Amino acid sequence: MTDNKVISELVITNFFRGLNSEQISYILPYMYKFEFKKGMVILREGEIADSLYFVLKGIVGVYKRKKDMVKPGIATTDELGQKIGEVGKGETFGELAIFDNFPRSASCVAETDCTVFKLTRKSFEKLEKENKEISYVLLKNIMRIIGIRLRKADERLIELL
Repeated sequence: MTDNKVISELVITNFFRGLNSEQISYILPYMYKFEFKKGMVILREGEIADSLYFVLKGIVGVYKRKKDMVKPGIATTDELGQKIGEVGKGETFGELAIFDNFPRSASCVAETDCTVFKLTRKSFEKLEKENKEISYVLLKNIMRIIGIRLRKADERLIELL
């Protein structure tokens, strides 16, 4: 996929909302592109978080272990727990890693062949120093995404009560 095609797809997503093609081109060198085959574990609950991911192609399943399943260390494939959601093209996961240094709160697995961009905390901090305007827009977008997820979680919780 050419950079122009990638950029035209990114400009319409929530993560890049409010940024133009030129600004997105500026961000791309800060991100790393990865391919995951169906069934591959992208990140595991319990590992130290240092980056967020953006799905360019495919579907990623999000899995959470019950409290009694949580053991020190990182979950094995058999211990991923229950599927609690999916993330698809144009969506992000692992956003909290940009803000803190806590262990991952869930595991993510490629449900289909996937292409993702990874933005590390270190790369984001470099971007913040070099371009405050772009990093501010991204932070605002991340907070919006987290807010939407929190509201949905609240709705699901109230349904269970």
